[in-house]
Amino acid sequence: MAGLDAKKRKKTHLHPYLAGNFAPIHSVQPLTPCSYTGHVPSELIGGEYVRNGGNPVTNEDLGRDAHWFDGDGMLSGVAFRRVDDGLGGVQPEFVNQYLLTDVYLSTRLTPSLRTPILPSIATLVNPISSLITILLRIFRTIFLVLLSHLPGSEQAIKKISVANTAVIYHDGRALATCESGPPMRVLLPGLETVGWYNGKTAEGERIGEAGAGLGGKGLLSFMKEWTTAH
Repeated sequence: MAGLDAKKRKKTHLHPYLAGNFAPIHSVQPLTPCSYTGHVPSELIGGEYVRNGGNPVTNEDLGRDAHWFDGDGMLSGVAFRRVDDGLGGVQPEFVNQYLLTDVYLSTRLTPSLRTPILPSIATLVNPISSLITILLRIFRTIFLVLLSHLPGSEQAIKKISVANTAVIYHDGRALATCESGPPMRVLLPGLETVGWYNGKTAEGERIGEAGAGLGGKGLLSFMKEWTTAH
């Protein structure tokens, strides 16, 4: 009976990283002019401030394990556009978009999921998590990934990265990164997803260098791809 009460409390208790100021935001919007106070320096014209962060799509179980680093990647940015008013004015425009990773797309196409596909970092690093609990979470992820490759699945999970860690600009490309996979290229200033970047070209690009790219070839290429992401 005590175990049932504890389970009930866990379900009704809102995790601090899933509620309040840290609650996930599911709405996205294109470049939208925003109001401001003070003066925006003209040196910012043509530039854009972009931040990356985790924003879980699957968010029904608010009592589950959660970590600040969990969640699907979402980019939020403020672009600075020149205003043709003869005074050199600047108009800030806000935009936010989910990164269309394999995990995100598979999650959106599987409404029956109550918890994210990937295990929470909080579960993996918690010293009181039992080995059985950790293994069950990992095997669940492996099972869901394998299931996504079966005939009839709408979205195969080829990369488990959620691209929710950082944003860099390299070789003329804006890239969202995460330690568990290759970078994801996005377009500026609208933050639209282009595709996975392998160090030479990105999926969806018409031009780019030929070759294996990050990780090279072979059985352990995916592990090398992970280390490159760091």
